Amino acid sequence: MTKISINSMSYRNFEYVKIKKGKFLIYNSQEILLFNKNLCYKKLFPFLDDDEMNIKLIKKISCGKFLSLNNNNIYIFTLEPEIKIIKKIKFEKNKWIRNAIELKNGIILASTDNSILKIIINDKKEEINEIFRIPDECKVKNIKKKMEIDLYFSIYNLPNNDNTILINSYSIGNYYQSEGCVQGTLYYSKNMLFTFNVNECKIVHYIKTLENDPYNINPHTQLSIIINSKYIIASNNNNKIYIIYLSNYQIVKELNIDNFKIFSFYENKLFIINKRSYEQLDLYDFTDLTKIKYQNIPLGEIINCQELFYYDTIIDSYSDDKILFTKGNYIYIIKF
Repeated sequence: MTKISINSMSYRNFEYVKIKKGKFLIYNSQEILLFNKNLCYKKLFPFLDDDEMNIKLIKKISCGKFLSLNNNNIYIFTLEPEIKIIKKIKFEKNKWIRNAIELKNGIILASTDNSILKIIINDKKEEINEIFRIPDECKVKNIKKKMEIDLYFSIYNLPNNDNTILINSYSIGNYYQSEGCVQGTLYYSKNMLFTFNVNECKIVHYIKTLENDPYNINPHTQLSIIINSKYIIASNNNNKIYIIYLSNYQIVKELNIDNFKIFSFYENKLFIINKRSYEQLDLYDFTDLTKIKYQNIPLGEIINCQELFYYDTIIDSYSDDKILFTKGNYIYIIKF
């Protein structure tokens, strides 16, 4: 087991970005740490021309470059020996950027609260056009008067596909009920998972729609998505996992796993942290979908720590036989 302290970071809630074997980034809203193969790190100082630092995402893109969203600006940059800004894209105040990805042809897609923007970068000026607006069918039905409805959506690259992306829309409606003896807020939610053709600007495949019956507590059911070269893995409401073939967008397996908190997928291996037993890591091997293998990894015994995982936990593959996970201001790397 390897244990690394990152107490130098002022804030928790950090994220992890794999660069290549043995090299990775850890970042939060204010700082970026670059780790080398010896697991030593240096602190990087990006975006110094911004008045305020608020890093929302960092993604590895093509040609050794990275894409980041800081405040409402998209940056394209390289990392070594230090961060070098190649391009900065600023947006109008009424277009608040939530996410961004790069297609293999170099086009950048950015999502706002209700639309997708297509960004073509030229030498001196970028061309920005809206190509899609999230349709009303993605919203929860307004079945009650004075129901408040919110709509969110996320966009994802699909491997080996230049023209099609994955979209997950999530709508939640809340209604305060005060009839008779029943009082309190009811929550309704709706997930839609579908693909979108960028060239034709239209939805292509509807993969799954999930609508929840009303809850008296907020269900927080936006899908969590992981995509590799063969599958889309989607989890709903922390109790069900859908395995979807990339080749035809068909759901080939549904797993009922109660009370899981965090999951990660590497090749054919699914790692899950159990909510009820925070020191427990469950490993599912999907090499044969007709006979899924299960293994329990008792992390509490390995690192001698109880109440291991919190909401800022990261879990990801580090190499073919090692996983990386975090607790507080520590990174652990163990064999499985």
